[in-house]
Amino acid sequence: MIDKKTVLDQLHAGAVVVKFTKVNGDLREMTCTLNKDQLPPIVETKDPKPVRKVNPDVQSVWDCTAKGWRSFRWENVIQTVAAPNE
Repeated sequence: MIDKKTVLDQLHAGAVVVKFTKVNGDLREMTCTLNKDQLPPIVETKDPKPVRKVNPDVQSVWDCTAKGWRSFRWENVIQTVAAPNE
């Protein structure tokens, strides 16, 4: 079983490789982070988007390879490991 708090702490500290099963059944390995130093700058817009309701079953992360926001379902996570230093 994956410890959500531990993984979140790792994501905030730096890049993490998350292995999970996508909703369509494909296996995916993603290097991602929530570290503020590695996230893109926040862009203020004239017409802000409505705030989404938080779903505790889904985690949004910054994909370090694709350079975009992605998400995974916690129940589908198979393994997490600290990413090698880039």
